[in-house]
Amino acid sequence: MSLPRLAALAADDLQAAGAQLTRLAGRIVLVLAPASIAAALLAGPLLTLLAGGRFSPAEDALGPALAAVPLAPLMGAVGAAAAIRLQPGARLWSTAAGAAAFAVTALVLIPPLGAAGGTAALLAGTVAAALTGTALFPRVLDHRLVAAALAAAALVLAIGVAE
Repeated sequence: MSLPRLAALAADDLQAAGAQLTRLAGRIVLVLAPASIAAALLAGPLLTLLAGGRFSPAEDALGPALAAVPLAPLMGAVGAAAAIRLQPGARLWSTAAGAAAFAVTALVLIPPLGAAGGTAALLAGTVAAALTGTALFPRVLDHRLVAAALAAAALVLAIGVAE
């Protein structure tokens, strides 16, 4: 479904547009979650295969960083919801929340943890932006989608940390 069609649907029936947006984002989560899990399992060997030992210090951060991938559909849905509701300020607020969480986490964790602290900052910012955005559109974005994306991200994070 294109954004103009989604906007037209929202003008007539916001509930139906929200359901359509949730279905679309849910399908994307269903594709990205297993792909992210596989990537987290293979991150170390693939990094070594592709780059040799030059990036071995980043290996510990790569798998966990993939936990941001299942959250991408939430960010896309928030952007679409802001567009169909003609509320660009909502996108600004979610981005600002993500930037603030990223900056604080980066300042605290990068000095002692290096790349792992950067990964933590990335995840903190992504989660903050996604949750802020979904909180701004509770009637458009289904809570089950948010829970599924967060659960997939948590699983990818757990695998990435364990590897």
